[in-house]
Amino acid sequence: MCINIFTKHVFIIYILIYKLQKINIFRRKRLKIIVFSDSHGNVDGIKKVFETLKFDYLVFLGDGLKDLKNYIYLDNVMAVSGNCDYFSDEPIERLFNANGVLIFMTHGHKYSAKSGINQLKTKGREEKADIVLFGHTHVPLIEKFEDIIVANPGTFQKRPNGICQMLEINIDDNKKIDIKPIYINLN
Repeated sequence: MCINIFTKHVFIIYILIYKLQKINIFRRKRLKIIVFSDSHGNVDGIKKVFETLKFDYLVFLGDGLKDLKNYIYLDNVMAVSGNCDYFSDEPIERLFNANGVLIFMTHGHKYSAKSGINQLKTKGREEKADIVLFGHTHVPLIEKFEDIIVANPGTFQKRPNGICQMLEINIDDNKKIDIKPIYINLN
């Protein structure tokens, strides 16, 4: 008798889970990614990002990996090394899937980013990426083309006014991409 009641309860739980999945309770509707680069010693800024911002993933595009040492082990942190990240174990480029959107990330020095974005665009298209993220130039950029978005968050170094800049990327389950600059005040 006990086994039958237990089996019946387990069956009811399975039915409930199935119905909840059908109405997308367990499905992430929107994925939020915070992107920054070139922190060059701004450990306080990185700490504030983790303390104040809500995100699904954090992407760091190099030059300051040692600033991220307390967080790099987290599952939702992805990073690439830059030209100032000596002896880093992180790769210089990565490709990852976010809600069906393919994102190529690199620091940018390997692709002559300071001379323009053509090499980055070409590499992104070779990888069949929807978004190319890079740093290195310290200049924020969001360029949308027919088939690809190329973006740079600018530098995360603390400015005299205490403001640091980043990018926020939101991707819904229909692969709609919203990308915008965001700022954090360290004062």
